Amino acid sequence: MITADGSKLYLTMKRFTYILIGLAALVAAAASCKKEEVTPMPEIDSALATEWQLVETKAEGTIVGADMSIYLSILPDGTFELFQKSPDQTVRYDRYTGTCTSKDGILTGVYSDGTSMNKWMYTVSGEGLTLQSFNLLEVQKYKKATIPADVRENANDIFTKSDAAGSCPIL
Repeated sequence: MITADGSKLYLTMKRFTYILIGLAALVAAAASCKKEEVTPMPEIDSALATEWQLVETKAEGTIVGADMSIYLSILPDGTFELFQKSPDQTVRYDRYTGTCTSKDGILTGVYSDGTSMNKWMYTVSGEGLTLQSFNLLEVQKYKKATIPADVRENANDIFTKSDAAGSCPIL
């Protein structure tokens, strides 16, 4: 019932206004909460997540690249760095970066310029890492080793294959 001065109507309208303001605040708060996109962490076998030095490369059973010097760092977050000095380079290493993942004994990845690296079967045994190509024609053997500071500090960052002074990385 409405009184002569309209006080009941006034109270009802006042409550209705408060409810509307509360709902508007809720909608505004919900709209301002932006869902953060979460990129899943790549799977990296903990045994791979360390620094490595290439000790031998065989292609079709023949040792190749014996005069190349290569260091590989794989981090638990799925990023990698590859430092490669080809025979035609006397001092400088080329530094390649990218992301990789390992699952069920298979290592795959992408260089920072979007180029896919080869797909490898891998085994880690003690202080050694063996990468084997799927066609079984190439095998790379690494040993655990700390990448020397001068290699890191003096490396030339390579962003695309055309930036490379020597051959492209062997991964």
